[in-house]
Amino acid sequence: MRKCVEDAIAIETEYFASGKLRHSEEREAQIHLSISRDSDARRAVALSLADPVLPIQLLRAYIARGMIEEAEELADQMLEKQLTELERCELDLELARIAGLSGDWQQCLIIAQSALSKAPASITQTTLYMVHATAAFEAGEAAICEKSLNQVESLTSLFPYSVSYVFARSMRIRLLAQNKSFKAARKSLDNLWLFLLNAKHFNRKFLLALLRTELYLAREQEESTLNLALAAYQVSDCTGDILYSGMSLLEVYQSIPEYSSEKEKVWNYLLEKNYSKLGRIQVLLKELSGSASQVSAYAQNMGKNSFNGWVDVDVIDSLDRECIFFLQRFNKLIQIGNFQVGNVTSKSLKACEILLKKETTIEELFKHVWEHGKYSPDKNYTAVHALIYRLRKLGLKLEVGNEKVSLKNVLVI
Repeated sequence: MRKCVEDAIAIETEYFASGKLRHSEEREAQIHLSISRDSDARRAVALSLADPVLPIQLLRAYIARGMIEEAEELADQMLEKQLTELERCELDLELARIAGLSGDWQQCLIIAQSALSKAPASITQTTLYMVHATAAFEAGEAAICEKSLNQVESLTSLFPYSVSYVFARSMRIRLLAQNKSFKAARKSLDNLWLFLLNAKHFNRKFLLALLRTELYLAREQEESTLNLALAAYQVSDCTGDILYSGMSLLEVYQSIPEYSSEKEKVWNYLLEKNYSKLGRIQVLLKELSGSASQVSAYAQNMGKNSFNGWVDVDVIDSLDRECIFFLQRFNKLIQIGNFQVGNVTSKSLKACEILLKKETTIEELFKHVWEHGKYSPDKNYTAVHALIYRLRKLGLKLEVGNEKVSLKNVLVI
């Protein structure tokens, strides 16, 4: 079994160091790629269950899927076996993750610290320090968080494709926001967006990390968070992560004021999806209600006012239909289904400007985009429909009828 664990470590080391795998057709490699490259937790679990695989791989697939109860049961079974120090280090990493994903940050700190004392593999050490930093941040231990982040940032120089590289930069931004250094936090977050938008390994997992960091910064500044929360839910659901889908839906709920009828609809939606039964959601609800003895940094942030300028919208409709994300600051469109990032040309941008505001006529669209005073169907109809075709190629759902155009599936973030 030791050799198998070493093989699993070798796969992670190779991919996070180079962004590639030489033997990507092997099942263990496919599971890793499903989690780390493709952000497809459903496929990772399916591959792990189809044929017997190393228990640690199935455990990681369960955690990626947000199936924490199943992960706990499997971890208990693994603890009953005689493990080598290397195997125990790998298991301790997953036990620390389970504790964190359950909201038990003190236990997460203890397990991660213990595992780090056992001289784990470098890639495992990188992730352990990131888990340790996250737990320290949530437990209100900023100084400990900073120390662990320093270690992560050193180690990720060896593993530039590791998710810990992005998570560490995101955590730095949260620390800045927590200290009210909003200008510096915004600059750092914009730089991280630009880096990832131009990176070949940009994927849904990284997008979710960016959205969750945007949410944190927006709440600290008491800005509206609804579209960000909706986007986070759609990405989480697309990756197949049950836990983060539930947490993102709770973010949506917290982004709606008490006086809106949409709040009760979202709560009922959360109950229908059974997210309220997840252990982490139950912990967060206690923290948000004030009945918990300790409140995590995440819950403190989620409890802040984030619905300034609220306008009633059909939130459930936005949850149920897959949207294209329009990144205004960077003139980019992101499709999350087949995951593509598209550039928005000047004419496409002008079209989006008016279509995002209202349903418009072909004539109004032409005048806004081409800035001409007069529209001639004979001369200009073809140009407008060529533009509509290009917008549809970007993934935008445009409905055209009775000389009117409407845009149905865009979230502005």
